[in-house]
Amino acid sequence: AAAHLGHDAGDGDEFPGVKDVKNALELVDALPDLNVRRAANLINQFIRFQIIDTKRMSSAAFKQCTGVSSGVPSIKAGAIVALIKKGLTKTYNRYVERKNRPRNWIDQDTLRPVERCVVLSTAYRASEPSRSRSDDAETPPCTWLMCMLVDSGETQRSVGMRKQVAEDGDAEDGDDKDARRLVMAPVYAGGDIADYVLDWNKYEDSRNKPWVVHDRIMMQFEGVSGGDESNGIVAIDDAVYYLGRVRRVRTSPDCWETVQVVFDSDPEDWMWVSPWEIVAAPEKYHDPVFDRPGAIDPDRELTEKDMAAIVLSKSIARRLGWPAGTRHSEFDKLRAQAYRGHPPSGPVFCHAPLNLYRVFIETMHLGGYESVTRNKYWKQVARTLGRDLSTQTSASFALRTAYEKCLHELEKYLSTPEMIEKLEVNASTLETMDAFPGTVPGTARKPVDEDEDDEDDEDDE
Repeated sequence: AAAHLGHDAGDGDEFPGVKDVKNALELVDALPDLNVRRAANLINQFIRFQIIDTKRMSSAAFKQCTGVSSGVPSIKAGAIVALIKKGLTKTYNRYVERKNRPRNWIDQDTLRPVERCVVLSTAYRASEPSRSRSDDAETPPCTWLMCMLVDSGETQRSVGMRKQVAEDGDAEDGDDKDARRLVMAPVYAGGDIADYVLDWNKYEDSRNKPWVVHDRIMMQFEGVSGGDESNGIVAIDDAVYYLGRVRRVRTSPDCWETVQVVFDSDPEDWMWVSPWEIVAAPEKYHDPVFDRPGAIDPDRELTEKDMAAIVLSKSIARRLGWPAGTRHSEFDKLRAQAYRGHPPSGPVFCHAPLNLYRVFIETMHLGGYESVTRNKYWKQVARTLGRDLSTQTSASFALRTAYEKCLHELEKYLSTPEMIEKLEVNASTLETMDAFPGTVPGTARKPVDEDEDDEDDEDDE
């Protein structure tokens, strides 16, 4: 029938999908599992929709329309795939009305969490008005996969047993639902439901290579052009990937959406993905190693360049809200950028989480890391935190170490010409500038006594 239709229509050019029918000889393999009535109805429906359904698309047209060339659209007839029940159920509930679901096929409620299937045929549909919603929303373009279950209901597998449910009236000759072998799996492109049909070997590999927290990963987003490494977006072999890290991992029999990731492009947000959707990032994109500042010579005479850097540091402190401390959220965003999306967590200081924002603006207002270290003002910075330091014998050393780990990279980042221009920091336009090293809010200006000098020397050692 397909060959005849193709001949009359000029090799099928006028009827989308006729060529697919002519090449889908594997459909014959499914017929022995059906009775004559079902087989005839299946072929009749398949050919009829191929010819008169204007929403049908060829494989090439679907890839061009969606910009998606890998994943489900690349699956061909005859492939062995893993079908995840959760994804199938979510897709049916959202997009496919119950009255439009294939009749006399296996019910998805009886499936195991993961089923191994062979793909018998594929079909592609363009966007169309949603029949399940009253507004003008359209369903995304869709790939329909007709699959046949490979494993029997009695096959023991780690993902569980398929339910044995009898259905009066539909089953023939006392057969139960499990005797049915066909599953129709629609996968919609561009939706928020991840691909739940994938190559079986890829699924097995992802189960045998579990992800762990802090792993550096990347995830491909098709339809996105161009990379921006400064925002964690890289182009590799004509594909665009978003860099990120594993934030959390949970367990599930089917491994569906068990990995929580955070992308460098948006470090304040996270999403759950399936382990087969992500790959390990190349080593050059692993967590950066930031160098600690070098030794500082306290006896070196300050130059004009040093004084300019001190004035700039004080200007940055005021730009970020010193002394009121009202720009905490902006500080957090800038610190995330400086540490490429993964700023180190602050330590506990004096039995409480260290206020990194206050430490930074106070240090910058005293001239920055080098100035505070040279003049041994770390204890003055510590006093601004409002903690009892009477029993702390190493407060200066602890605060300096925390700054080197959590804030020094931010100081260097904000001192670059690009960030100075972006933040509109211009020290030369300030009408007044406190004499270096400046004062600390709430404390009187006084020279450091000898006891504090000795204590800081001991801490530095």
